[in-house]
Amino acid sequence: MIIGYALFGEDNDSFIFDPDDFRLPVCKSCGYVLDYDYISPTFTVNIKKYDVSYTYDGRCIVSSRFKQFCENEGYSRLSFQTLPNDTGFVKFNVENLLEVDIEKSSYNYENFCETCNRYESITPGVPVFLKNIDKPLFDGFYATNTLTGSCNGMTRIIIVSPDTKTKLKSKKMKGLTFIKIEI
Repeated sequence: MIIGYALFGEDNDSFIFDPDDFRLPVCKSCGYVLDYDYISPTFTVNIKKYDVSYTYDGRCIVSSRFKQFCENEGYSRLSFQTLPNDTGFVKFNVENLLEVDIEKSSYNYENFCETCNRYESITPGVPVFLKNIDKPLFDGFYATNTLTGSCNGMTRIIIVSPDTKTKLKSKKMKGLTFIKIEI
């Protein structure tokens, strides 16, 4: 049974973390970013044709059209961070967290940093399995309670319900890719 879909977007040919930004909060030992919500003041979305896209460092960027869709549908526990140089786009975060079954999902952890207590790389197996979900998710957006990725590209996997996927497709949003999640 399909319970939801992992939502991915196209690359927007951008980095949200500017390595020349002296305010960028990084670990003194491993050098990786400590605050994933930080946005470098020089950040600009390079490819602007998608409603959902990702930076090379794993941040989800959405169009004003996508944001308006979420607001019109009344979806809760979403946040939209203003970008310093792009009025038509925002950084998208989902706060409805779902617990991942780490063992069943075969997560692989590499290079733990003792200073910031983070791994350099966390790779889940495919598919990702969720705990305590036995029916399709209710209309809305969700995210995994774990980060995946590597280096400065650590991010949560965004998940939508089957109903939300249908609505997004009907609006012909650009740049979206869906991968089914089953139980």
